[in-house]
Amino acid sequence: VKLINSAIDRVRFMSRQLSPISIDEVSLGMALQRLADDVHAIFGTQVTLRMSEDEARISGQHANQFFRIAQESISNALRHGQATQIRVSLDAWENVARLAVCDNGVGFRFRSIDQNRSLGLRSMAIRAEQLQRRLRIRSTVRGTTLIVRSPDCARLSPRRPERIS
Repeated sequence: VKLINSAIDRVRFMSRQLSPISIDEVSLGMALQRLADDVHAIFGTQVTLRMSEDEARISGQHANQFFRIAQESISNALRHGQATQIRVSLDAWENVARLAVCDNGVGFRFRSIDQNRSLGLRSMAIRAEQLQRRLRIRSTVRGTTLIVRSPDCARLSPRRPERIS
């Protein structure tokens, strides 16, 4: 019964990913919080969110791309990285927004992954290009960090956030 219930929960999670929350209906912060809550409820993995006050002012197109990148990164951390903790940071200042997803998984050798065959990495890279930026990925045996920054989001606070390590 536990196995069946777990399988049902995972199928529900995957179906929500195929037809996820519309960023037009809720803020990016609310969508990320729902995603974090779903991941914790279904997989037991702790997802910690840290967002600046200005996240709600990130434009719809940017918000949608950031959400999809976070969603895929979390999915990869769970499926491939076997992460038990994931940290999502969303910062906005002046006209720049930055999304960082860090996990404590097993990491991977980025150069040994064929990006043409990795649908998740390729889709995140395409979304980052649509934000006029490249995706930065750093992976070690202690986890993976993914960062994407985007210009021209909206006029936001002048305070620059601390550095992601």
